[in-house]
Amino acid sequence: MTHTPHNQPPAPHQPELRNPEVDFEKKDVRIPTLLIIGLGLILLVVLAQFIAWRTFISLNARQHVYQEELSPLSQDNKNIYPPEPRLQGAPGHPMFGPEELRKVQAAANSQLSTYGWQDQTAGLAHIPIDRAIDILAATGLPSVPPSAPVKSSPAPAASASPAAPSAPPASGGKP
Repeated sequence: MTHTPHNQPPAPHQPELRNPEVDFEKKDVRIPTLLIIGLGLILLVVLAQFIAWRTFISLNARQHVYQEELSPLSQDNKNIYPPEPRLQGAPGHPMFGPEELRKVQAAANSQLSTYGWQDQTAGLAHIPIDRAIDILAATGLPSVPPSAPVKSSPAPAASASPAAPSAPPASGGKP
């Protein structure tokens, strides 16, 4: 097999192989046109950045001229607390929420698990809850005397004539 370089025409005895439907571009890209488009894009980006920078400077200067005095509520004052009553955990509240909860639970557990006077002058004492449950289980709940029945107004009659009350039907027979 002989090898012919691509820049030489084919030998006269060989037919030229060519597909008429497939072809290549006959002219190259125009480099000056691409350079002009690229340079135009770069200039457009630089111009946009310059306009944005000048707009920022202009608006910043205008803000200082027209800026109003801030409200005292918007100023950062660390020593201003909300009015009483303050919520737990809020600034200025003397106790932190979880700390106060632990103290309340400790006081309740202490009262439920020890003996002590509730009101010594009235003779009221508290006992541990386990002991109170044992006493109630052994003796039961105290009985309460029945109170006098409450008198209520009579219900209105269901029949049309109040003078003739209807008698209940006799059992086992037809009326």
